[in-house]
Amino acid sequence: MPYRMEINRHKHRVIVTGSDPVDVRDVLTLLDRQIAARAWSFGSLHNARDVTWLPTDDDIRTIVAYVDRNAHTLGPRGPVAFVARSSRLFGMARMYSQLAEGSALNARVFQDIAAAARWLDDYESRPPTGPTKVA
Repeated sequence: MPYRMEINRHKHRVIVTGSDPVDVRDVLTLLDRQIAARAWSFGSLHNARDVTWLPTDDDIRTIVAYVDRNAHTLGPRGPVAFVARSSRLFGMARMYSQLAEGSALNARVFQDIAAAARWLDDYESRPPTGPTKVA
């Protein structure tokens, strides 16, 4: 498995470290593992600095559709902070986060792990948004 996954239940954080070789099936398996671990709603820090795989547009659409399908039954997926070293993977991850706009996925791309962790911390400390119930 090209992904190592650590779960910090105290922080509600999943830390993923990727390494080659990777393909879209590996990403879907990783998401299945996160669901099985009951960590779907946790924030994810995805360290892809050692990954050279570049997903295709179809791969990205497959991943976003998978997240949307599962969000219907599991609720929203937690925010995802991708950390990419190569400019090509960084660009693909940015495309992924833009395709995800309007979906059940909130993702941002970073080149620095500390910045990604700060974004997750800030995101998770915001009050929930959405419809409010009026009595």
